[in-house]
Amino acid sequence: MYLLFVFLALLVNSSFSELTATLRTTDVPTTVNLELQNTGSYAIALLRWNLPLDQFGGENAFHVILVEEEREVNYLGARVKYADPTFYDYLVLAKEESVTVPVVLHNLYDFTKPGNYKVQFEYFAMDIVHEDDFGTIPRLRRNFTPSEIILSNPVLIKTEMTYPKELRVPYPCSNTEWNIIQNAASNLRPLITTATALVNQGNTPTYVEWFGAYNANRWGTAEEVLRYVQNNNVVDYACDDRAGVYAYVYPTDTTHTIYVCSAFWNAYPIGGWDTQAGTLLHELSHFNNIGATRDHAYGTGACRNLAINNPNNAVNNADSFEYFAESQF
Repeated sequence: MYLLFVFLALLVNSSFSELTATLRTTDVPTTVNLELQNTGSYAIALLRWNLPLDQFGGENAFHVILVEEEREVNYLGARVKYADPTFYDYLVLAKEESVTVPVVLHNLYDFTKPGNYKVQFEYFAMDIVHEDDFGTIPRLRRNFTPSEIILSNPVLIKTEMTYPKELRVPYPCSNTEWNIIQNAASNLRPLITTATALVNQGNTPTYVEWFGAYNANRWGTAEEVLRYVQNNNVVDYACDDRAGVYAYVYPTDTTHTIYVCSAFWNAYPIGGWDTQAGTLLHELSHFNNIGATRDHAYGTGACRNLAINNPNNAVNNADSFEYFAESQF
Protein backbone atom coordinates (compact mmCIF):
# COMPACT_ATOMS: atom_id res chain seq x y z
CA MET A 1 0.00 0.00 0.00
CA TYR A 2 2.81 2.40 0.63
CA LEU A 3 6.60 2.64 0.61
CA LEU A 4 8.67 3.64 3.59
CA PHE A 5 11.94 5.48 3.66
CA VAL A 6 13.65 6.46 6.90
CA PHE A 7 16.26 9.18 6.94
CA LEU A 8 18.66 8.68 9.81
CA ALA A 9 19.12 11.81 11.82
CA LEU A 10 18.55 12.74 15.41
CA LEU A 11 18.39 16.14 16.95
CA VAL A 12 18.14 16.92 20.64
CA ASN A 13 16.93 19.62 22.95
CA SER A 14 19.75 22.06 23.65
CA SER A 15 18.62 22.85 27.21
CA PHE A 16 18.03 19.20 28.16
CA SER A 17 20.45 17.62 25.69
CA GLU A 18 19.83 14.14 27.11
CA LEU A 19 16.29 14.04 25.70
CA THR A 20 16.09 12.61 22.18
CA ALA A 21 13.25 11.80 19.80
CA THR A 22 13.22 9.09 17.13
CA LEU A 23 10.49 8.52 14.56
CA ARG A 24 9.93 5.11 12.95
CA THR A 25 7.44 3.92 10.34
CA THR A 26 5.15 0.93 10.88
CA ASP A 27 3.19 -1.55 8.78
CA VAL A 28 0.03 0.48 9.35
CA PRO A 29 -0.64 3.30 6.87
CA THR A 30 -0.20 6.83 8.29
CA THR A 31 0.84 5.44 11.68
CA VAL A 32 4.33 6.08 13.07
CA ASN A 33 6.04 5.12 16.30
CA LEU A 34 7.58 7.94 18.30
CA GLU A 35 10.31 7.08 20.81
CA LEU A 36 11.34 9.60 23.46
CA GLN A 37 14.49 8.67 25.34
CA ASN A 38 16.26 10.17 28.31
CA THR A 39 19.91 9.34 27.68
CA GLY A 40 21.11 11.31 30.70
CA SER A 41 22.27 10.31 34.15
CA TYR A 42 19.27 11.82 35.96
CA ALA A 43 15.50 11.55 35.69
CA ILE A 44 13.35 14.18 34.02
CA ALA A 45 9.62 14.87 33.86
CA LEU A 46 7.86 16.13 30.74
CA LEU A 47 4.47 17.81 30.71
CA ARG A 48 2.30 15.68 28.41
CA TRP A 49 0.34 18.63 27.00
CA ASN A 50 0.54 18.78 23.20
CA LEU A 51 2.65 15.62 23.14
CA PRO A 52 1.34 12.49 21.40
CA LEU A 53 1.27 11.07 24.95
CA ASP A 54 -1.75 13.12 25.98
CA GLN A 55 -5.41 12.43 25.27
CA PHE A 56 -5.46 14.63 22.16
CA GLY A 57 -2.51 13.12 20.30
CA GLY A 58 -0.31 16.21 20.21
CA GLU A 59 -1.16 19.72 19.01
CA ASN A 60 0.92 20.53 15.94
CA ALA A 61 3.71 18.30 17.23
CA PHE A 62 4.65 17.22 13.70
CA HIS A 63 5.57 18.83 10.42
CA VAL A 64 3.85 16.94 7.60
CA ILE A 65 4.74 17.95 4.04
CA LEU A 66 3.13 16.67 0.85
CA VAL A 67 6.29 16.23 -1.20
CA GLU A 68 4.73 16.48 -4.67
CA GLU A 69 3.23 19.90 -3.89
CA GLU A 70 6.02 21.08 -1.57
CA ARG A 71 3.52 22.28 1.01
CA GLU A 72 2.72 21.62 4.63
CA VAL A 73 -0.66 19.93 5.04
CA ASN A 74 -3.39 21.24 7.32
CA TYR A 75 -3.46 20.33 10.98
CA LEU A 76 -6.86 18.73 11.69
CA GLY A 77 -6.45 17.86 15.36
CA ALA A 78 -7.69 19.74 18.40
CA ARG A 79 -6.45 22.97 19.94
CA VAL A 80 -6.93 22.70 23.68
CA LYS A 81 -7.19 25.04 26.65
CA TYR A 82 -5.86 23.09 29.63
CA ALA A 83 -6.47 23.73 33.33
CA ASP A 84 -3.53 23.60 35.76
CA PRO A 85 -1.91 20.16 35.51
CA THR A 86 -1.91 17.32 38.01
CA PHE A 87 1.03 15.02 38.74
CA TYR A 88 -0.39 12.56 36.23
CA ASP A 89 -0.05 15.11 33.43
CA TYR A 90 3.72 14.59 33.61
CA LEU A 91 5.69 11.78 32.02
CA VAL A 92 8.64 10.77 34.19
CA LEU A 93 11.61 9.24 32.40
CA ALA A 94 14.29 7.64 34.57
CA LYS A 95 17.89 7.90 33.42
CA GLU A 96 18.38 6.03 30.15
CA GLU A 97 14.65 5.20 30.02
CA SER A 98 12.59 5.52 26.85
CA VAL A 99 8.92 5.37 25.92
CA THR A 100 7.44 4.56 22.51
CA VAL A 101 3.93 5.51 21.44
CA PRO A 102 2.06 4.92 18.17
CA VAL A 103 0.71 8.06 16.51
CA VAL A 104 -2.20 7.85 14.06
CA LEU A 105 -1.27 10.79 11.86
CA HIS A 106 -4.46 10.88 9.76
CA ASN A 107 -6.42 11.83 12.89
CA LEU A 108 -4.17 14.87 13.24
CA TYR A 109 -3.26 15.93 9.71
CA ASP A 110 -4.83 16.01 6.25
CA PHE A 111 -3.96 12.75 4.48
CA THR A 112 -6.92 12.84 2.09
CA LYS A 113 -4.65 13.13 -0.96
CA PRO A 114 -2.56 10.08 -1.97
CA GLY A 115 1.13 10.82 -2.33
CA ASN A 116 4.50 11.05 -0.60
CA TYR A 117 4.53 12.68 2.82
CA LYS A 118 7.59 13.78 4.75
CA VAL A 119 6.95 13.65 8.49
CA GLN A 120 9.06 15.03 11.33
CA PHE A 121 8.36 15.39 15.05
CA GLU A 122 9.01 18.90 16.35
CA TYR A 123 8.04 19.59 19.94
CA PHE A 124 8.30 22.56 22.26
CA ALA A 125 8.03 21.17 25.79
CA MET A 126 5.90 23.56 27.84
CA ASP A 127 7.35 22.30 31.11
CA ILE A 128 10.37 20.07 31.70
CA VAL A 129 11.58 19.30 35.22
CA HIS A 130 14.92 17.97 36.53
CA GLU A 131 14.70 15.24 39.17
CA ASP A 132 16.00 17.64 41.82
CA ASP A 133 12.81 19.65 41.36
CA PHE A 134 10.30 16.79 41.29
CA GLY A 135 8.90 18.03 44.59
CA THR A 136 7.47 21.05 42.73
CA ILE A 137 5.25 18.85 40.51
CA PRO A 138 2.48 19.57 39.67
CA ARG A 139 3.38 23.15 38.88
CA LEU A 140 1.06 26.01 38.17
CA ARG A 141 1.12 27.15 34.57
CA ARG A 142 2.77 30.43 35.54
CA ASN A 143 5.76 28.49 36.92
CA PHE A 144 6.47 26.35 33.85
CA THR A 145 10.05 25.96 32.61
CA PRO A 146 9.80 25.51 28.84
CA SER A 147 12.34 23.66 26.77
CA GLU A 148 13.74 24.48 23.38
CA ILE A 149 12.69 22.56 20.29
CA ILE A 150 13.11 18.77 20.22
CA LEU A 151 13.44 17.41 16.67
CA SER A 152 13.27 13.83 15.46
CA ASN A 153 14.61 12.31 12.29
CA PRO A 154 12.28 12.77 9.28
CA VAL A 155 10.51 9.80 7.69
CA LEU A 156 8.91 9.48 4.28
CA ILE A 157 5.57 7.74 3.78
CA LYS A 158 3.84 6.99 0.48
CA THR A 159 0.06 6.56 0.55
CA GLU A 160 -2.12 5.25 -2.26
CA MET A 161 -5.54 5.92 -0.73
CA THR A 162 -7.25 8.57 1.36
CA TYR A 163 -7.33 8.46 5.16
CA PRO A 164 -10.19 10.51 6.62
CA LYS A 165 -10.03 11.81 10.16
CA GLU A 166 -11.95 9.91 12.86
CA LEU A 167 -13.86 12.33 15.10
CA ARG A 168 -14.50 11.83 18.80
CA VAL A 169 -18.21 11.79 19.61
CA PRO A 170 -19.15 14.18 22.47
CA TYR A 171 -21.91 13.46 24.96
CA PRO A 172 -25.23 15.39 24.98
CA CYS A 173 -25.15 18.52 27.14
CA SER A 174 -27.56 18.58 30.05
CA ASN A 175 -30.03 21.43 30.47
CA THR A 176 -27.89 22.85 33.29
CA GLU A 177 -24.78 22.73 31.11
CA TRP A 178 -26.59 24.41 28.23
CA ASN A 179 -27.70 27.22 30.54
CA ILE A 180 -24.10 27.76 31.70
CA ILE A 181 -22.85 27.81 28.11
CA GLN A 182 -25.49 30.31 27.02
CA ASN A 183 -24.65 32.54 29.98
CA ALA A 184 -20.98 32.40 29.00
CA ALA A 185 -21.88 33.29 25.41
CA SER A 186 -23.83 36.31 26.69
CA ASN A 187 -20.86 37.40 28.82
CA LEU A 188 -18.56 37.04 25.82
CA ARG A 189 -20.22 40.02 24.14
CA PRO A 190 -19.12 42.73 26.62
CA LEU A 191 -15.74 40.99 26.96
CA ILE A 192 -14.94 41.10 23.25
CA THR A 193 -16.49 44.56 22.78
CA THR A 194 -14.25 45.97 25.50
CA ALA A 195 -11.17 44.18 24.15
CA THR A 196 -11.78 45.46 20.61
CA ALA A 197 -12.18 49.04 21.85
CA LEU A 198 -8.99 48.72 23.90
CA VAL A 199 -6.86 47.32 21.09
CA ASN A 200 -8.01 50.18 18.87
CA GLN A 201 -6.32 52.57 21.31
CA GLY A 202 -3.02 51.25 20.01
CA ASN A 203 0.14 51.36 22.14
CA THR A 204 -1.29 51.04 25.65
CA PRO A 205 0.34 49.47 28.74
CA THR A 206 -2.19 46.62 28.52
CA TYR A 207 -1.26 45.98 24.90
CA VAL A 208 2.45 45.81 25.80
CA GLU A 209 1.77 43.55 28.79
CA TRP A 210 0.08 40.86 26.70
CA PHE A 211 1.38 41.38 23.16
CA GLY A 212 4.80 42.88 23.72
CA ALA A 213 6.65 45.79 22.15
CA TYR A 214 4.38 47.75 19.86
CA ASN A 215 4.81 47.84 16.12
CA ALA A 216 2.23 48.43 13.43
CA ASN A 217 2.32 44.94 11.91
CA ARG A 218 1.84 43.11 15.21
CA TRP A 219 -0.83 45.55 16.30
CA GLY A 220 -2.61 44.92 13.00
CA THR A 221 -2.59 41.18 13.69
CA ALA A 222 -4.00 41.62 17.21
CA GLU A 223 -6.66 44.04 16.02
CA GLU A 224 -7.73 41.72 13.20
CA VAL A 225 -8.08 38.66 15.44
CA LEU A 226 -10.25 40.51 17.96
CA ARG A 227 -12.32 42.12 15.21
CA TYR A 228 -12.94 38.75 13.56
CA VAL A 229 -13.98 37.23 16.89
CA GLN A 230 -16.36 40.14 17.49
CA ASN A 231 -17.90 39.92 14.01
CA ASN A 232 -18.30 36.15 14.00
CA ASN A 233 -21.91 34.99 14.15
CA VAL A 234 -21.37 31.28 13.49
CA VAL A 235 -20.79 29.18 16.60
CA ASP A 236 -22.02 25.93 18.09
CA TYR A 237 -21.33 24.08 21.33
CA ALA A 238 -20.93 20.49 22.46
CA CYS A 239 -20.00 18.87 25.76
CA ASP A 240 -17.15 16.50 26.55
CA ASP A 241 -16.04 14.95 29.83
CA ARG A 242 -12.27 15.26 29.38
CA ALA A 243 -10.65 15.98 32.74
CA GLY A 244 -8.23 18.87 33.24
CA VAL A 245 -9.47 20.72 30.15
CA TYR A 246 -11.58 23.88 29.77
CA ALA A 247 -12.45 23.38 26.11
CA TYR A 248 -11.10 22.46 22.71
CA VAL A 249 -11.86 23.06 19.05
CA TYR A 250 -10.87 21.72 15.65
CA PRO A 251 -9.41 24.77 13.84
CA THR A 252 -10.57 23.75 10.36
CA ASP A 253 -14.20 23.35 11.53
CA THR A 254 -16.30 25.96 9.76
CA THR A 255 -19.24 25.36 12.12
CA HIS A 256 -17.03 26.78 14.90
CA THR A 257 -18.09 24.11 17.38
CA ILE A 258 -16.56 24.60 20.84
CA TYR A 259 -16.29 21.39 22.89
CA VAL A 260 -16.73 22.39 26.52
CA CYS A 261 -15.02 20.16 29.10
CA SER A 262 -14.87 19.52 32.83
CA ALA A 263 -12.77 22.52 33.99
CA PHE A 264 -15.16 24.94 32.29
CA TRP A 265 -18.02 24.31 34.70
CA ASN A 266 -16.09 25.47 37.78
CA ALA A 267 -14.59 28.59 36.19
CA TYR A 268 -15.91 32.07 37.03
CA PRO A 269 -18.51 33.24 34.48
CA ILE A 270 -16.67 36.58 33.97
CA GLY A 271 -14.28 38.64 36.09
CA GLY A 272 -10.78 37.29 36.75
CA TRP A 273 -8.55 34.96 34.76
CA ASP A 274 -9.51 31.81 32.82
CA THR A 275 -13.21 32.58 32.96
CA GLN A 276 -15.99 30.89 31.04
CA ALA A 277 -16.45 33.91 28.77
CA GLY A 278 -12.69 34.20 28.30
CA THR A 279 -12.47 30.52 27.39
CA LEU A 280 -14.97 31.05 24.57
CA LEU A 281 -12.91 33.98 23.25
CA HIS A 282 -9.77 31.82 23.48
CA GLU A 283 -11.38 28.99 21.52
CA LEU A 284 -12.98 31.19 18.84
CA SER A 285 -9.59 32.75 18.12
CA HIS A 286 -8.26 29.28 17.19
CA PHE A 287 -10.44 28.77 14.13
CA ASN A 288 -8.48 29.17 10.92
CA ASN A 289 -11.03 31.53 9.37
CA ILE A 290 -11.14 33.73 12.48
CA GLY A 291 -7.72 34.08 14.09
CA ALA A 292 -5.76 30.85 13.48
CA THR A 293 -4.10 31.30 16.87
CA ARG A 294 -1.89 28.66 18.46
CA ASP A 295 -1.12 27.66 22.05
CA HIS A 296 2.45 28.88 22.40
CA ALA A 297 2.00 29.51 26.13
CA TYR A 298 -0.60 28.90 28.82
CA GLY A 299 -1.25 30.95 31.95
CA THR A 300 -0.73 34.58 32.87
CA GLY A 301 2.95 34.29 33.83
CA ALA A 302 3.97 32.39 30.71
CA CYS A 303 1.98 34.77 28.52
CA ARG A 304 3.59 37.85 30.05
CA ASN A 305 6.99 36.28 29.43
CA LEU A 306 5.98 35.43 25.87
CA ALA A 307 5.09 39.09 25.26
CA ILE A 308 8.57 40.13 26.43
CA ASN A 309 10.60 37.43 24.72
CA ASN A 310 8.61 36.63 21.57
CA PRO A 311 5.97 39.24 20.70
CA ASN A 312 5.45 37.67 17.27
CA ASN A 313 4.16 34.53 18.97
CA ALA A 314 2.23 36.58 21.54
CA VAL A 315 -0.04 38.01 18.81
CA ASN A 316 -0.66 34.42 17.68
CA ASN A 317 -1.33 33.00 21.16
CA ALA A 318 -4.91 32.28 22.27
CA ASP A 319 -4.36 32.78 26.00
CA SER A 320 -2.74 36.19 25.32
CA PHE A 321 -5.95 37.37 23.65
CA GLU A 322 -8.03 35.96 26.48
CA TYR A 323 -5.98 37.70 29.18
CA PHE A 324 -5.87 40.97 27.24
CA ALA A 325 -9.67 40.96 27.35
CA GLU A 326 -10.04 39.60 30.91
CA SER A 327 -7.66 42.25 32.28
CA GLN A 328 -10.46 44.79 31.92
CA PHE A 329 -12.97 42.90 34.14
